[in-house]
Amino acid sequence: MTKVDDLLSDTSQELQKKKKKKKKKDKKEDDEMIVEEKAKKKKKDKKIDDLAEDDDGMIVKEKAKSKKKNKKKTEDGDPTADFNSYTSPTPRSKKNVGLEDIVSPIKFSPKVFASPGTSKQKLTISSKDYDKWGVDYFHAILEEIRAKCERKLKIKDRAREAFVSECHDFYDTWMEKQESDQWLSELLEGNNSRNKSKGKGNQNTEQLIQTQTEFGKELDIVLKQRKKACIKAALHVFMGLKEDSLTRIQELLVKGAIIAQAGPDRLAEFASKGKENKKLLKRLFGDTQLMKEMLLHGGAAKYEYGEAIRIFVECMEVSKKKSGKKKRDVEDGEDFEDDEWSKIHRKIALACSLELASPMYEFDTSIKIDPVARYQHFVEAHKAGELDPAFPFFSIWEMRQIVNCDAPNDQMKWCRQMVRNSFY
Repeated sequence: MTKVDDLLSDTSQELQKKKKKKKKKDKKEDDEMIVEEKAKKKKKDKKIDDLAEDDDGMIVKEKAKSKKKNKKKTEDGDPTADFNSYTSPTPRSKKNVGLEDIVSPIKFSPKVFASPGTSKQKLTISSKDYDKWGVDYFHAILEEIRAKCERKLKIKDRAREAFVSECHDFYDTWMEKQESDQWLSELLEGNNSRNKSKGKGNQNTEQLIQTQTEFGKELDIVLKQRKKACIKAALHVFMGLKEDSLTRIQELLVKGAIIAQAGPDRLAEFASKGKENKKLLKRLFGDTQLMKEMLLHGGAAKYEYGEAIRIFVECMEVSKKKSGKKKRDVEDGEDFEDDEWSKIHRKIALACSLELASPMYEFDTSIKIDPVARYQHFVEAHKAGELDPAFPFFSIWEMRQIVNCDAPNDQMKWCRQMVRNSFY
């Protein structure tokens, strides 16, 4: 009986040892999984940080430089050393600022960023409920595109709201920077009327310039920080998306981007000027590839997409007339010529249409540069071999920086001839 008891005791002890060993092994595996998950999360966060680090190095350097400078000024008794100790010297209210010439760096009106609520919200209106090409029609189109994109991409509400919030903050800071720079320009020109009108004439112009310059530098740093925050928020929205899902809604995305940039009011105004303009907009919104190219190469100057498509179509028609092709309706969407120059001509046409969509003038005169004449000038110069051999290989964006010269066409031609004569 004793032997049996001993055997049972040994077996029991062995089982307990095995249980303890297994428990220890399971715990180790669990710990390893936790560590692995943490490492993955850390790696993902680092990737997001790296992608958003475009200007971070500059921010750190500027912060250190600013702190060092402020510390020195504090020791010398400068009251403007600490940014938190002063505010912008009576900047003009946003209502009174001349914003007609200011273009948002994010290319969207703040109204466009207004969140529509939860992504599950159903649209109660449709673009079909409004007259085509009217302001309400374009607003409805934007809402439809937003709803379709959110439904198909399945963007999380939290990520979307964070992105919208960051963009609002960036836009507000950018607006404040524009106001600050505008007043600084006035002060440098000797105009101190705003400060006097507020009854704060205790600072002379030189002191105000110094204070406003410091304030502008601080705003630059904040802008870079908020830009980085916008990029990080955007990455949280888009990093999890599959390429196929974005390709499927490409048409919606480019159409929505152009309507948002141009603004429903401006597009409706352009359409109201005639039947031909409505055809031009139909031509634009019916060509996904063309819209994509316009956006990828910087968009229309001051977002004048109506003028951009008009110039583009006219440029292509000029080439068709010279090649003896029959004139087509603007809605046909036929851009190419049937010769070896077709692709180059199309790139020049797009460069001229995007860059000269907003009027440009010859030097300091009131003479407008004709976009179609500028297109013809560069087409003929290219065919005559007057341009650099690398010209055909430039991107549309690079060509924009060539066709936007404010010299008259005949003077550009004369200049090229003189340069060539001096070398040959």
